Amino acid sequence: MISSFFLILKAFVLTIAVILVMQIQVGQTTIERKSEAWLRTSPFVSQLQQVADGGMIVLDKLLGSIHQTLDRSESKSSNSFAQDVEPGKRHLRMKLERSKEYLKEKTAAAKSYVKKNVEQIESDYLAEEYELEEE
Repeated sequence: MISSFFLILKAFVLTIAVILVMQIQVGQTTIERKSEAWLRTSPFVSQLQQVADGGMIVLDKLLGSIHQTLDRSESKSSNSFAQDVEPGKRHLRMKLERSKEYLKEKTAAAKSYVKKNVEQIESDYLAEEYELEEE
């Protein structure tokens, strides 16, 4: 635990020291700017960039072939299953229906409710109309 703390502390102190040294000005520019310019123009960096570009091309082709393989295996496996058991297309294979008596009762109740409300609305409308005539 303490050794880990000292390791972190040493790394922090070393980092601060490197940052301070990089700020030393030599001529018109700092060491930091000179090292940055060297990194940008170095032939080693361009070679490293070419290797990285090649690695990205290889990775892209590898992932593309894996994707194609998975697509092919998925299409083969999906043909082996019936469509009615696929997620989102499953059916319970049972049908729930209301009895005819229940539907008749509900229909009659709805008709009487509508008739009652229509009669109430008509009587309210006639009462309002009668009140307007009296005024």
